[in-house]
Amino acid sequence: DAYKQVKLGCEALNSKVVNVPDGPRWSSNLINMTNVSPGGMIGNGDECHLLDFESLEPSVWVVSFGSATWPPFISHLPAFRQLVEDFSDVADFLLVYIDEAHPSDGWVAPPMASCSFDVRKHQNLEERLGAARKLIEHFALPPQCKLVADCMDNNANVAYGVSNERVCIVQQRKIAYLGGKGPFFYNLNDVKQWLEQSYGKR
Repeated sequence: DAYKQVKLGCEALNSKVVNVPDGPRWSSNLINMTNVSPGGMIGNGDECHLLDFESLEPSVWVVSFGSATWPPFISHLPAFRQLVEDFSDVADFLLVYIDEAHPSDGWVAPPMASCSFDVRKHQNLEERLGAARKLIEHFALPPQCKLVADCMDNNANVAYGVSNERVCIVQQRKIAYLGGKGPFFYNLNDVKQWLEQSYGKR
């Protein structure tokens, strides 16, 4: 955690990410690795930046990081989905898919009773995008939540000190809330409380 580059109250880092295709099937020639100009449309597979998706003014982002092979993150998805449904009128939501915590060809975590994922360590971007799609096909999120994947250099993971899971709130491009690393310090109740204090209960 000491190596994270973001700090509470300071500027949020606009890390490079890739927009996850919204269809279950695609081929590598659909991945358009081009930068998106400010104000430009972001297409499937486009390389973009973490804060390119803001749509509200004043801008407030709830950003959650995790992967399918981190069971605590999976267990938090229903609560995260409820936050999206309750507060999408006042905040934007972004799910950032990162490097696998427990890939099937590495240190495998005990399976969850409700759902478990068999995902190998990502060898390329297409595999990471595929893992993100696999997750969302099992845990559908409201359309107001954007889905992106960290680039293969894991720059967003490193910048935000994620390791396995983390959630933060970005307000006016500054870190307004920075949760701790999971599993013990990833707390969506804190996020809900922050949103309620700022915008009222739902």
